[in-house]
Amino acid sequence: LDQGRSVVPFSWNLMMRLLAWSLTYRRHLVLITAAADSGLAALTECNASLAAAPHALLGLPPAEVAAYRGCLDERPRAKQHFYLYGGLYALHLLGWFAQGFAPSQFLLVRMSSLPRAPAQARALQEALASFVGLPPPADSAATARLCLGSSMVTRKQHRVKMHNGSTVAQVKAEFGASAAAADARRFLGAHDAVLDALVRREGMRVY
Repeated sequence: LDQGRSVVPFSWNLMMRLLAWSLTYRRHLVLITAAADSGLAALTECNASLAAAPHALLGLPPAEVAAYRGCLDERPRAKQHFYLYGGLYALHLLGWFAQGFAPSQFLLVRMSSLPRAPAQARALQEALASFVGLPPPADSAATARLCLGSSMVTRKQHRVKMHNGSTVAQVKAEFGASAAAADARRFLGAHDAVLDALVRREGMRVY
């Protein structure tokens, strides 16, 4: 455990990414909203206090963190909340720390930091190589077949038949204004604050 290193890409806006992915597969907005509601309910079942105030995670003994994660990992509960659960980065990091990994073994890479130009790609490749103890790639390897994008891309002006011809941007806006989106935003926002606090407390590296 003291030798391995992990690079963890993360994004604060998982519900919008869920929506983009769902629209790609033409899921109806009603189903997306129901998935958000059922996911939050499943996450609350294991520990309503932690769901309401996740900052308490930072003070839990490792055994209690493991028990909480164990409850969340149980099926069929996990099938209901996995869209949201994947974004609870602080909870997952605490679980890994409890298994013996050190904070210095992780490099957190913001999705917003992923490259949009060749020079940015080179800088990221060098940072990743340095972190895991490898030499930087040769220029030819570094520039070949670059993927210059930071997320699943849906064409914002693409019209979706299932939504009566509305564009992806319009459907996203409709979901963003819903009560389900507001609840999910509050929940994930609280966990984002926990991650910020954990990163500061442990002195973790963020790119």
